[in-house]
Amino acid sequence: SLFGRFTYLGTSMPLNPTIRSFIKHYDCINLCVIVCGCLLSLIAVNNKHMEMVQMLLDKGADINVYDRNDKTPLHFAVQNKDMEIVKMLVGEGAKLIKQYPYDRSKNFLHIAVYNKDMEMVQMLLDKGADFNACDEDGKTPLHLAVQNKDLEMVQMLLDKGVKLNKQYAYNRSCNYLHIAVNNKHMEMVQMLLDKGADINVYDRNDKTPLHFAVQNKDIEMVQMLLDKGADVGVCDRNDKTPLHFAVQNKDMEIV
Repeated sequence: SLFGRFTYLGTSMPLNPTIRSFIKHYDCINLCVIVCGCLLSLIAVNNKHMEMVQMLLDKGADINVYDRNDKTPLHFAVQNKDMEIVKMLVGEGAKLIKQYPYDRSKNFLHIAVYNKDMEMVQMLLDKGADFNACDEDGKTPLHLAVQNKDLEMVQMLLDKGVKLNKQYAYNRSCNYLHIAVNNKHMEMVQMLLDKGADINVYDRNDKTPLHFAVQNKDIEMVQMLLDKGADVGVCDRNDKTPLHFAVQNKDMEIV
């Protein structure tokens, strides 16, 4: 088909006279987008064709159109770490906060944080991206940064005012301090505590970070949490205190 030939040309080579003529003379560019499976995203943005992107936008292509996977052109640009096209799309009105009909996981900031792309994260934040936005698992960009053990990214997000002790409706296990303790990342834990993280926060099983540290037999982490005032008497859902786990592990030093 004509659309199929255009898609092949667009994905296999740089912008050429055939493609240029097609875009210039085709008036129903958004119909072409639908038929081709999000033309602007799959061809222009994903292949970093800045001139094609601009031509499509000039012809009225929907900058916020999403494909069958709920991805917009901006998603592809952020995934590709293509700062120039991201700036172009945002400058042309790409929405940084958008509701998708099927999937809440496709957040631009989540992608950039997962990619450890500091420059992209900073730019998105400066443009108003929601740093407290949750994905389908109730995770914020900060969760990903903590999971990645990315101290610099964590510091940036904390400086922006991320809510450390917010209770998430989707998954109560999604707590920054639990993740950092479970990763045995002392510096990360110290940073979170210094920023006001609740040392006795509990997960869906009513376990605190101290429960995690004891179960991991992490004596240094246990000592830090105790020094910071962790409650040794708090019980989990099965009425077990951290001491129960230390005894169960036969860990005399922690006991």
